[in-house]
Amino acid sequence: MGKGSTLLVGCMIATLFGCAGPGDDEFRRALQDCYKKDRLESARLDEEIGPLLTLKARSTLDEGSDCDSRPEGGAYVTYQLDSDVPPREIVKRFHAAGWVDLPREEPHCGETCIIRVGKRVDGRRIELTVDDHRNGKRMLEASFVD
Repeated sequence: MGKGSTLLVGCMIATLFGCAGPGDDEFRRALQDCYKKDRLESARLDEEIGPLLTLKARSTLDEGSDCDSRPEGGAYVTYQLDSDVPPREIVKRFHAAGWVDLPREEPHCGETCIIRVGKRVDGRRIELTVDDHRNGKRMLEASFVD
């Protein structure tokens, strides 16, 4: 067998059976704890944002986590909004609930960003953006930023 074949077989074995080492249990536990924390934070974000959305938009809730790319994780939620609702109507609901406008600047708010607002909750800050994507979807994304 050549070097390439040996490497391929080695990768297949590692993929099939894993490469568990003595520290892997600790890593798995930390990752599970991170996902658990992020699920709680996603639920907290939904508590703040969900009631300000229509039932149709709220049913599109998608929760995410950065635990696989950052050790401290980072929960976020996204919703698909109705693109027929004018942005001023969306932002009006958030302003009424104590959210404030934030500058629409990079990297937080790209070229498709139409709304960026924030609110302090439980001593932490939530930032929310609404983007009009080229595919016609209007997406809301929110996360804790500190």
